[in-house]
Amino acid sequence: MITVVAAVGLGASVPFLVSLLELNPWYSLPAAAASATMVTQLIGESAIGFYSNGGKSATSEGASVPDDLAIGL
Repeated sequence: MITVVAAVGLGASVPFLVSLLELNPWYSLPAAAASATMVTQLIGESAIGFYSNGGKSATSEGASVPDDLAIGL
């Protein structure tokens, strides 16, 4: 969850980085679209990997999803 928050924060900060570098403001829209696309792709791939392992994280083999959260597994 912390990784998702960090990725979204980093993706949202890209237009501010364009402003900080004093580039043309028109570059902020494509930069924001590209960063949102990349963040969405990364979160989607990690979610697919997580749920394809039966709800178990790849880093913690002994961890499992509680029964009240294991919907459809």
